[in-house]
Amino acid sequence: MLNSTHVEGTLVDGVLVARLKCEKLGEYEASIVQNDLAAAAKGVAWKVALDFTDVQLISSVGLGLIVSLNKTAKNNKGRLSLFNLSANLINLFKITRLDSGLLIKPDQDSAIKAVS
Repeated sequence: MLNSTHVEGTLVDGVLVARLKCEKLGEYEASIVQNDLAAAAKGVAWKVALDFTDVQLISSVGLGLIVSLNKTAKNNKGRLSLFNLSANLINLFKITRLDSGLLIKPDQDSAIKAVS
């Protein structure tokens, strides 16, 4: 369904499960991820589960991208969940207090259920 240099996505139970294929989510990667996900998410009514297995570092621009994707999903009556975050990334979301506004789940199954 979606296969680019930075994002690989499949459809699972009507939810776009998108794996970020980059170690760092910075300014360069964020713009590519934004365009790729936005195009694919429209086709599934913005029900998106983002897999962070490969991501080790997120810049402020990357955090802005996630907030923007979450807002766009909500505006389109969809939902966005994040899963497979490293302990460092979970800590980053807690420090920035973004964890309170985002659906952060431990695994793919719970992330899919959260947006279904």
